[in-house]
Amino acid sequence: MSVKELLKKCSIILIFSLLTISYASAESVLRVTCKDSASDAAVFINGKSYGKCPADIFLDAGEISLRVVKAVDAERERVFETTLTLRDNRPEKVNVVLASPQLNQNAAKARAQEALQKAKEGDIAAMQQVSDFYEKGLGLVKSAENSEYWSRQALDKQDENAARAILTRAEAGDIDAMAQLTTLYEQGLGVERSEAEAQFWQQKREQAITVIENQETSRVFALAKEGDIAAMRQMAEFYREGKGIDKSSEKAAEWEAKAAQGKVQQARAEANKKRKQEVEAELVDYRSGKAYMSGFIAAGKMVGMDAKGGDTSAASSIVTFSPTVLVVTAVGLATDLVSAPFNATTHRQLQNELNARAAVWDKPNSMVAKAYAQQ
Repeated sequence: MSVKELLKKCSIILIFSLLTISYASAESVLRVTCKDSASDAAVFINGKSYGKCPADIFLDAGEISLRVVKAVDAERERVFETTLTLRDNRPEKVNVVLASPQLNQNAAKARAQEALQKAKEGDIAAMQQVSDFYEKGLGLVKSAENSEYWSRQALDKQDENAARAILTRAEAGDIDAMAQLTTLYEQGLGVERSEAEAQFWQQKREQAITVIENQETSRVFALAKEGDIAAMRQMAEFYREGKGIDKSSEKAAEWEAKAAQGKVQQARAEANKKRKQEVEAELVDYRSGKAYMSGFIAAGKMVGMDAKGGDTSAASSIVTFSPTVLVVTAVGLATDLVSAPFNATTHRQLQNELNARAAVWDKPNSMVAKAYAQQ
């Protein structure tokens, strides 16, 4: 080997050595600043303590995990955590803002163990707590798998409790609960999946509905027989749908016809009642003498107008008998004599109509009433 080649190889080795030394000794500086609330908080980098905040820390270049902690009380602390990469010979700065108070590791471990014990005993709230502890790594080793497991356990327990409550209502005869229970058994929600149980509760629900429909049909039928028009129409609907009774379009049509006939009879009854009230009112008027006095009142007004030149109020001041008063009396008597036969005839007609309609009002389904209604 020549001297030239030897020098070349030595140069390469020297350069490599220098680079290795330079790389190994590469450093960076990290400045950690804190606001007043974070002052004196403990600083940890990669789990190692580096004093309190604020601080300037010289570190090897590379990725680091920074954690700043300040105690609030015996069980709680405020924490700031971040991960960053330091470059060689290049300063970095981190402004610390502490989070809201949370359980410290010792308190978290105690709480986590307590919650875990309750969760194993079936406590839903504890199951959700354990899931949260695993998710955040508080008191337990952080684990997404365990967090998901306990979250699922909590949901399954909720479904189980809900299914138990629905079963209680279904056993008590609640039709809606029976339908819900059928679905739960079909899908295996809160109960073990079972087609047989689903079918059992479906049939039980149908039987319960049939009983209720039969009871409702009987009630409506009784009302329809008594002439209730709305009940008649409901019976027609029951026959059309076969609800609580055998389906029959013929029976449905019959009840529709009965309802229509009943509506007509109802309208006639209301008209007759109204006419009866009118006739009775007219009879009262005639009996009280209002019709007989109309002639006197009219004549009195005429005289009042004549005596005072049109001032009707002056007529009331005449208290002595005079030719004018005699005229008033004569006119009144004449008017009464002329109208009396007419009034008497009207009176008799009203009384006869009242007597004739009595059968219609009292017994609307009688032969007399039906004959009268055809007039």
